[in-house]
Amino acid sequence: FMMNILIRRLLLFVILVTAVTLPFIESNAKTIKVYQVPIEDVVEKGLFKFLQRSFSEAEAAGAEAIILDINTPGGFVDAAGDIAKLLDTTKKKMEVIAYINDDALSAGAFLALHADRIYMSPNGRIGAAAVIDAAGNAADDKAESAWQAAMENAAKSSGRDPEYALAMVDKSYDIPKYRAGVGKLLTLTASDAKEVNYSEG
Repeated sequence: FMMNILIRRLLLFVILVTAVTLPFIESNAKTIKVYQVPIEDVVEKGLFKFLQRSFSEAEAAGAEAIILDINTPGGFVDAAGDIAKLLDTTKKKMEVIAYINDDALSAGAFLALHADRIYMSPNGRIGAAAVIDAAGNAADDKAESAWQAAMENAAKSSGRDPEYALAMVDKSYDIPKYRAGVGKLLTLTASDAKEVNYSEG
């Protein structure tokens, strides 16, 4: 009988403590504002203007992070360079997260590497970043060398092994495990990217 009384009192105490503490916990929960911004189709000058406006709006709204929803076959090197500078400036104010859904190819790979973190859909791909001219032909040595340096710096800026970024640009890099070399540029699948630290998950 005494045991039953003790158990009832203990249960009553637990219920009262829970009733008092739960509202306190909920009232201290922090709301985090995140903006999702798409990078779709071709990377070009109009995209730079769109991202500039979107990032300004996110900053004005007090966002703590921006998620770039990336699905692009690539685009123009000059536009990608401008967007990369914008990303680097924005990262000083809020976190920039790239979500590859499903392709970040060519200039898209370059932009993803400028984010603080990269996540990928299960069917995601990143790579195949050869630079070509407006006619669709391989660029000259000068343009190719500059693009290789840009990809290398992008990888280093986010703490990733630059060898994989260079293999995305240069067919002479031999990484057979990931289907690169012997005339083939590197393109990483979602699982490949996770293995080589080119995505967080």
